[in-house]
Amino acid sequence: MNQNGSAAQQFKIFEQQEKESNRQVTGDWKWLIPPMSPATTHIYHQPIANIIKKPNYFYQKAPDNEMYLK
Repeated sequence: MNQNGSAAQQFKIFEQQEKESNRQVTGDWKWLIPPMSPATTHIYHQPIANIIKKPNYFYQKAPDNEMYLK
């Protein structure tokens, strides 16, 4: 668990690292802003593209257990 301000600062560092590597920062803005005083963070005042990039890790159906019982 992080405090809202420190999480926003960590995200700012992450953004800078991604920019230096010529990568776009994407995400769901609603999940990136802190719940308390979101307007006080840099994230609140900038648009963030909500794009799903592939390859990615996605949820998948659980494997069939019978295969492991044999």
